[in-house]
Amino acid sequence: MSIQAPISSSAPAPEVPALPVDRRRVLWEVLIVFGGTILICATLYQLQGAIPLVKRYIHEMHWVAFVYIPTFLLRRRDEDFQDYGLTVNPIGRGLLTFLIVSLIIFPLFTLGFYFYYRMACAAAISGTPLPAQISSLCRRFVGSWRNVRFRLPPKFGEKALVQLIVTGFSEEYFFRGYVQSRLNVVWPPNPNIYRHPVGRSTLVTSFLFAIGHPLVDLNPLRLAVFFPSLAFCWIRQATGSIMASVFFHASCNLISDVLHHLFF
Repeated sequence: MSIQAPISSSAPAPEVPALPVDRRRVLWEVLIVFGGTILICATLYQLQGAIPLVKRYIHEMHWVAFVYIPTFLLRRRDEDFQDYGLTVNPIGRGLLTFLIVSLIIFPLFTLGFYFYYRMACAAAISGTPLPAQISSLCRRFVGSWRNVRFRLPPKFGEKALVQLIVTGFSEEYFFRGYVQSRLNVVWPPNPNIYRHPVGRSTLVTSFLFAIGHPLVDLNPLRLAVFFPSLAFCWIRQATGSIMASVFFHASCNLISDVLHHLFF
């Protein structure tokens, strides 16, 4: 007579195979959420001229749209926010990445800013047709490092908080947190830049980020945000969190504001 050992109740349960991901459905979800959110922001932007309350709280309303909509979707599906980079961890890696990228990018951006306007304003003086936004700036461009007036924009501290909390956080939450993470499901990032994965999702996220700006304020020059968005996406991918990209995004806007006060 043989005695069979009792089956242990602590034995690991058999693994349930993961369901295949419907990438087309995920892509459509991203496009619909993006389109709906941008439509809300564009409508609010147009209404601010007629409704004083909207004009007063336009930035807060945009913040709610960019943050609440993806939060609602993630909670509805009971998903982990950390999987979307919606966390400050790892803090050390995030702060170090922000510092290193800033030390590399901002001096190059300052040089590019200066030489771009030198060439653009020279073209405007020679009669080359340029967008009205550039032509109006060229009338005030100092054109030389010697003529620069070192001064910060008015209420710089207040603007820094607005850029960090209102603009940087909300846009990174939506685009690098929700959009980029969902597109990583559609196009898993395979190529590597300095050992950190990037891919088609980075390009598509940056494209949506770029076209979203002129769709709201009808300014085609805003398409240029495609290029800093590539850095935002890489930082998000490299750190696993949106924290560093929030700081870098806000800093980019502040640096641009400071440069306009130095050279114009």
